[in-house]
Amino acid sequence: MICGVRLYRDGAPFVFAANRISTLFLPHLQRMEGFRGVLLVRFGDDGGAGGLGVIAFDTSEQLEAANLAAASWAEHHLSDLVGSLQPSELFPAEVLMAAGTLAPPGPGE
Repeated sequence: MICGVRLYRDGAPFVFAANRISTLFLPHLQRMEGFRGVLLVRFGDDGGAGGLGVIAFDTSEQLEAANLAAASWAEHHLSDLVGSLQPSELFPAEVLMAAGTLAPPGPGE
């Protein structure tokens, strides 16, 4: 399993974006092949410090396809927030441990 990690520097726009993502883009994301899960985490008080986005897929190719789909979707649905979101680049990372719903199915599942 591979994940993509992205850091967002301003928490307030991140909260607005997270709400749109969860209602408008998440259903599309969940239908993508290899999807394992997504986390959008806010840190800091009152939306101040920023946020962290983590998305998990089975393969790096699936992660890249999701990243391209997300970029296209964001261009059309988050254009009013894009300048203030200030996301970092996407950092692909190998998942060494996962538990709960993000965990890949075990043998025979």
